[in-house]
Amino acid sequence: MATAYNPTSGNSFVNAVGSTKTTPVVAAPAPKPATTPAPGPVATPYAPGTAYDPLYGNPLNLTAPKTVPVTSTKTTTSTTTSATTSATTSAVVPTPVTTTTTSDPMMQLYLDQQNAARVDAFKLLQDTFTAYGVIDPKLGANDPFLQTLTSLMKGYTDPATGKIVQVGPEEAALLLKQTDAYKNRFKGNQDRLAAGLNVLTESGYILLENQYADLFTQYGVKDFANRAEFASLIGKDISNVELNSRLDLAVNQVANANPDIKAQLRAYYPGITDADLTAYFLKPEETLPQLQQKVTSAQIGAAATEQGLAAPTLTRAEELTKLGVDQTGARTGYAKVAAVLPETNKLSQIYGETGIKYGQNQAEQEFLQNNQDVARQRRQLAQLEQGSFSGRSGIIGANANAGYSGSLGKSIQGKF
Repeated sequence: MATAYNPTSGNSFVNAVGSTKTTPVVAAPAPKPATTPAPGPVATPYAPGTAYDPLYGNPLNLTAPKTVPVTSTKTTTSTTTSATTSATTSAVVPTPVTTTTTSDPMMQLYLDQQNAARVDAFKLLQDTFTAYGVIDPKLGANDPFLQTLTSLMKGYTDPATGKIVQVGPEEAALLLKQTDAYKNRFKGNQDRLAAGLNVLTESGYILLENQYADLFTQYGVKDFANRAEFASLIGKDISNVELNSRLDLAVNQVANANPDIKAQLRAYYPGITDADLTAYFLKPEETLPQLQQKVTSAQIGAAATEQGLAAPTLTRAEELTKLGVDQTGARTGYAKVAAVLPETNKLSQIYGETGIKYGQNQAEQEFLQNNQDVARQRRQLAQLEQGSFSGRSGIIGANANAGYSGSLGKSIQGKF
């Protein structure tokens, strides 16, 4: 009868009362067929102080790396791709990268999990591009962008190897952004890129679109809330703040303001009509300062016509605008011009020998530009008339109201 030994210490097994426990020695298993790695040599009988493999009965080398028997493998080819760009066609060319799978059950479970994750990733891409508005749910499977996405998920046959080439979700996202459907959806980014501007992220692009839409609604011009208009504004780098200013000019300061302003705007700038008034102010080619100048010039012209005066020429109105005259200043100034111009103009004709000419242009210089030289000339004409009247009637004195009967009559009182 053989004695069993502890595989670690080499001592024989002893029961509780000190008797030696005897067990039959288990013969080492026969080597595996030649197609699989064979176990190491069997050491019998067990040597004291040696640890043994409980499966094969082989002694274990505790200092050497542990090796695990390898099962037979079945090699198949699957691929991921990396995108390269052709220098001649600028088209993305998927480059196959071969990986190895195995028929081992545990490995197959892992691969199944990887495939499920791949399906989920492509589903996330579909949901994301649908939210972006690139995929039209109404078209269903007929949507061209969705068809492209589905094709990328299934992979394609490499004509060189005849093997299926699969595209990963990250690369698929890059390839999808090169499709016409994506470029048309975010056309403003294509315009920005052509202009040397940074492109916006999809979320940033859509956020700006929503802000534009809110502004168009607030100003009552919802017809402009469309992707084509959004793309035009984004491509020209028009912020929502600037759009608000443009709409305020078009709607509040022109369309809904005094009709005289709109009429004067059309007179100065024939290209602006009622039908496309708002559209004109949204044209990115016209900068905001240019539009503001046109509106202010029209307001100045309208302020003159409101007082029964002739509107200044476009050149004169734009000159006054550049000098800082605004609508409020124009209304105040032209009210004063209207008060003194008729009589002062008459005096400049009566006293032509003085060389003083006082017409609307001079009155504008005095009351809209604060030209003191012109103001002195007007007062000089008034003094000449008062002196002439005093010489004829002899009653200019303490009570001027008592005897004004000269050419100006009472109309000059309080105006000089």
